Amino acid sequence: MKKPSPDDIKKMLAYIKESNDEFMESLNETDPQKIQDAAEAMANFLITQVMSAEASFVLLTATSIEQVLRDLLISKMRKDLSNNIRSSLFDGYGPLGSFSARIDLAFALDIITDNERSNCRVIKDIRNDFAHSTEMKPLNDPGVLKHVRKLKNYRADVEPIFVVLACASDFIMAHNRKHPFLKNIHATLNAWASLKQRPSHGKSR
Repeated sequence: MKKPSPDDIKKMLAYIKESNDEFMESLNETDPQKIQDAAEAMANFLITQVMSAEASFVLLTATSIEQVLRDLLISKMRKDLSNNIRSSLFDGYGPLGSFSARIDLAFALDIITDNERSNCRVIKDIRNDFAHSTEMKPLNDPGVLKHVRKLKNYRADVEPIFVVLACASDFIMAHNRKHPFLKNIHATLNAWASLKQRPSHGKSR
């Protein structure tokens, strides 16, 4: 697992010291070095949790889009298609078993737009970066962020995870309003935000 950089730890230390006075006071410790060590341990833990959450959300997002593409393609096939033939097409090493194949065929059949095809391919690339990496990394990692910037709805002032999830939500909403992803998207965003962002509460003066 990739260790947080010194800058990451510095930022998280600032967060802990400025926003979580209760944590520092609960240490009951007067040795500055021990306080620093404890704060760095907490920083490492929080950063790792954020990166793990981002990876999980990206994988869930990609899987949901793959499922929607599968359903869209099946809807254009003959109604009496047997389960065995359907499985041979979409499962394992079948011709439509890959994310790329589903994207391209859906576009070729005019089921999805050119922009949707482009966004789906970007999310596929982001998914592959996370799935094939031997190190845990965040979405703002330069190697991953280069993909995020290709999304049609990308904005530099919006956190990458929100850009990805909003893009996926728009796609799924356009093709399957009953998909479970949409039901859980708000809970997912709230959970991620509570983990990532600073709490708004503070000590009363």
